[in-house]
Amino acid sequence: MTFEIVFTFLAQWIILNLTPSWYSAIGGFFITVACIGITLTKDEVGSCNEEEEEQNLLQE
Repeated sequence: MTFEIVFTFLAQWIILNLTPSWYSAIGGFFITVACIGITLTKDEVGSCNEEEEEQNLLQE
């Protein structure tokens, strides 16, 4: 959902031949980095919860 903004700027640039401003390019970069960071954080949290659940099941 968040990548829609980045794809919109790319489509604007490629299809409509309208070059985005530097502010738009920098904003798209920050959004991309934030999406990657959120994805990595969700993976780490998910794996920790799975390990805790496995340990709880083994203890019972």
